[in-house]
Amino acid sequence: MPEGDQESLARVANDEAFLMLVPFHAEPKLRRKAWLAGLIMLATISLAAFNLMSIEMAAISGAVMVILTGCIPINQAYRSIDSRIFVFIAGAIPLGAAMQKTGTATLLAGWLQHAVGSWPERMVLLALFALVAIITQFMSDSATTALLAPIAVALAQALGRAPEPFVVTVAMASVVAFLTPIGHHGNLLVYGPGRYRFVDFVLVGTPLTAICALIVVLLAPLIWQG
Repeated sequence: MPEGDQESLARVANDEAFLMLVPFHAEPKLRRKAWLAGLIMLATISLAAFNLMSIEMAAISGAVMVILTGCIPINQAYRSIDSRIFVFIAGAIPLGAAMQKTGTATLLAGWLQHAVGSWPERMVLLALFALVAIITQFMSDSATTALLAPIAVALAQALGRAPEPFVVTVAMASVVAFLTPIGHHGNLLVYGPGRYRFVDFVLVGTPLTAICALIVVLLAPLIWQG
């Protein structure tokens, strides 16, 4: 979508040299308030970093301040909300809860236990990371976490381990969307303009995913000991 100051956008919209196949839409950039938006961002990060406010409340407060101070018009803020994400989360969280209530998570965890029950904990976490990293290439990170976190908890309980490293492994693996261009919308944004091939993501994403997996499985049991 085109962006710029009001005068430039109006000039483009009214220029007869352009044939508009669809109605012209653009977002004005209020550059004069860029410094204010930067200060709000730093304040939001500081509030969360120094535990002065929970990260959720800090983010909401920052978003409200950006609108109240006029850094972003309220109609633009409404348009930037992606309702598909909320539908994804609204469907995935009840599904994850249903898997836990009905015993499906325990059943799947039992199958995993039989497969990796005799392995060391870090090898189990590595296998769990690999499974989640593959699934998240075709689902959103929030949906993947909501679906597989109950399975990870049930697996940890079946193995007699603390559940925290298993849940953290699922959460971290669900955002490792480097293997395919469809793994994350950011990948799709650069796929066409960068003239990348599908195999380019596989070649770069595979070692990057492996590095992330090793870091997570090494540190998770040390930091989150239950």
